[in-house]
Amino acid sequence: MMRLRIHTAAANEELIALVNEGYSVLSAMQADYRHRKKQGTYDDTKDVDELLVPVNSWANKVVESLGWIFPTPLERHLFLDPEIPFGAVSGDYKYECALTRCRHSVRGLNKIRLQSLPEYTDLPPDARLYVEDIAASAKFVTSTPRPSQMYCRTVTWTDPKTRSRLHWNEFSAFRSTKRTGAAN
Repeated sequence: MMRLRIHTAAANEELIALVNEGYSVLSAMQADYRHRKKQGTYDDTKDVDELLVPVNSWANKVVESLGWIFPTPLERHLFLDPEIPFGAVSGDYKYECALTRCRHSVRGLNKIRLQSLPEYTDLPPDARLYVEDIAASAKFVTSTPRPSQMYCRTVTWTDPKTRSRLHWNEFSAFRSTKRTGAAN
């Protein structure tokens, strides 16, 4: 499994923010188009490029973010080449084509967020916990006396209520030892 360049939670937050920004850009593009149509100043041969300026800047931002989130260019390629179903458009042809591509780019980014993030891990190779580590820690906990046990009353292992409490005290002491690197 390949590793993300940043933590999964941070990557998810970034992608959610970009999807929301994409929908905002899409909404602004539609509002600008309706305003121009209402005033009668819209020209399909000229105005589409002006309407696409915010969309293009958003798309560049997405490509840059995908580059620093994912280790391979696969997700950038998926974003730049969204699945757009074949269909007829009515009205202003260039605008409708641009609107359709923008919609599918935003949806494609959300699809990347939902499907590609789970395919990667964000754990560094040395921070993984293996079964051998758990077995070693169990031996360490049961064989090494801890100062925290001095303050516990003497119990027998047949007492089910206190057995779990004592075991938890030993485990907590073990965790603090591993964290600080000092032995108790």
